[in-house]
Order: sequence, then C-alpha cells, then structure tokens
Amino acid sequence: MARSFCFLAAAAMLVGCAHPSGDVSRHLARSLGGGTQLIVIGEIHGTAEGPQLFADLVQTLAASRSPLNVGLELPGEVVAAPCDWNRPHPYWRRIRDGRTSRAMHRLFCHLKTLESSGGILLFDFADDAPPARGQPRYLAAVRRNVSNASPTLLLMGNYHARRADGSLVQALVEQGLAVLTLTMSSGRATAWTCDSSGSCAARPFNADFCPAESSRPTLIRIDDPDRRMGAWDGCIDFPSLSPSPPLSETPP
Repeated sequence: MARSFCFLAAAAMLVGCAHPSGDVSRHLARSLGGGTQLIVIGEIHGTAEGPQLFADLVQTLAASRSPLNVGLELPGEVVAAPCDWNRPHPYWRRIRDGRTSRAMHRLFCHLKTLESSGGILLFDFADDAPPARGQPRYLAAVRRNVSNASPTLLLMGNYHARRADGSLVQALVEQGLAVLTLTMSSGRATAWTCDSSGSCAARPFNADFCPAESSRPTLIRIDDPDRRMGAWDGCIDFPSLSPSPPLSETPP
C-alpha cells in the first residue's frame, strides 16, 4: 500500500526553537474530540525539540480538555518531587543520557506548574519493576493511570511508541483503547546519547522517519493501516533536531 500524507504546518517559532502549535495542536484536539482516548508522542531522548513540543501540546490541549491526563517516562519519586533547578532530585544528576536532559527538566517544571493549577493530572510510568510475563514494559503503569473518560497524552521514547507486535502501544490497542501514536522526525538530527562503553556526547542520529524536508514543524499522517511503511500513525517532522545535554553536564 502506498503511503499518503496530510501536511498540517505548525505556527509558532520562539527564541530559535520550534514550538509546534496552531494547526498541529488543533488537529490533535480534534482527534481527542473524535474518539481518540490516548495520544502517544514518541521522542528521541536527548533532543531539545521533543520536550518543547510536548510542553506546547499539553498547554494547548489542556486549555480545552481539562483535566488532561499527562504521563512522563520518569520514575514515580521523580515526578512526585518538586521542581528545583538548584537542588533537583538526585535522578537528574545520576543519569547522564537524554532522559535527564535540560529540556526534559524544563518540561517537568512546566508540567508541575500546570498540575498545581489543576489543568492536568500528571503521572509517571517508568517504574523499575519488571513487567508481568508476556507484557511490554510500562503497560501496567500506563493502564492504571489511563481513564476511559479522560483524554491522555504520553511522552516516551519512540521505540515504545511503535505499533508492533509486543509493543506498549499495540498492547494498549488490544486492551480496547483508541490510540494515536506519533514520532518525531527530521532529516537533520543530533541527540545527546550514550554508547555501549558509557561515553556520552552529542551525536548525529537517524530520525528521518517521514521524509518531508519541512521548513517548519509539520504534522504528517501516514495512511497505511497495514504498517508496511511506518511503525507509527504519523510524524511531527522538524527542519532539524538539536541536542540537549543532561542537567548534570551544564549549569542551571
């Protein structure tokens, strides 16, 4: 089956960093209104644009869909802790890869503010407990926090966000949830990553999942129900993706 695309250009460009809003957020709001219960955003850990994208989407969707359930791929004790740039939870200093980037910590602080105002219900799903036999990682924690009555937005690594046999998203679909899953994409991507030797640095990354050469953040829907052309329902394509080092690498 051929792949067809629906391009929806995003509007805002702030302080040199692309913040998708406008048509992208309105389209996702319509998806929630049209029966979608769960929107999964698959990011590439260690980029600046992923957490910025998610913050923008949560801000926009919470304005019309409050309270919005919002889940982060972080441990429970981290999500329960307050935002503190000077004395953050030890997790932010202990882990040196993209999961603890400055962009992710900034997103966390933004979501804690939204939570305190009652606009969102924030939860974690990255506990260290091994999954039940035959279940993908994170399934129990996500399912425990997803309500059929309330829309939910999740941010996770795009590997977990795939529609594939044995994946988290596929398991949620098999449990009866209406899921829309998107991944970030760019033909020019650099992310903060760690290799098998433990060496961590900003490195080029292959993220050209929906080749589009977008001049600004663009939502691309993949019309391919057989998944032969893509593991997600679509991409949010960026002109480029830039690295965000962990909180431990740079001063506040």
